[in-house]
Amino acid sequence: MLTYYGAKDSCSIPAQIILEMSGQAYQNVYLSFEQGLPEDYLKLNPTGQVPTLVEDGEVFTQCVGITTYLADKWPQLNMTPALDSPQRGHYLKWMHFLNSSMHEAYLRAYYPNKYAVSKQACDEVLAMAKQAIDKHYDIANGWLEQGPYCLGENLQACDLYLATLISWQDDRAALFARLPRLQLLFEKVTSHPTANKVFVEHGTAL
Repeated sequence: MLTYYGAKDSCSIPAQIILEMSGQAYQNVYLSFEQGLPEDYLKLNPTGQVPTLVEDGEVFTQCVGITTYLADKWPQLNMTPALDSPQRGHYLKWMHFLNSSMHEAYLRAYYPNKYAVSKQACDEVLAMAKQAIDKHYDIANGWLEQGPYCLGENLQACDLYLATLISWQDDRAALFARLPRLQLLFEKVTSHPTANKVFVEHGTAL
């Protein structure tokens, strides 16, 4: 039995979409950071983050790790290139860029108080984070030249991750006006029936 712990409007979306695509039975548990994370969850994932996947007693954490694991687990979903495909290298480039660069910048934008103490310093962290997000989207938009998806014509797990990050953008209309390739990708991902179901469940404005 699979148990998946996530939170609404969070980075738990990509792996949840793959779980839904698989058709496998799983228990979905939504946590709330506002209400505080239960102690039993913190024992599973002491980082105090989401998502967490429990499968037959094995505990998996980290968004990019779980998403990659599930995409590889069910190759029939065609959500990841084969291990011996050159596309695999490009896929991993996207996954790590989204995780270590873009996702990290959003964390600084949302939680500047975790990176600085004074109000002035927090304001500076926020401003620099927003600049970083813009820069990362410029890079992503350039990489989408062969689009409409990250790797061309086929929807992959990295597209789910990128669409999730785009959904966090405060002024999505301005982003799309500046970088229309991102709009095309976001609309194609969120119009996929399974992805749409999960995004709507998370309260994402589409």
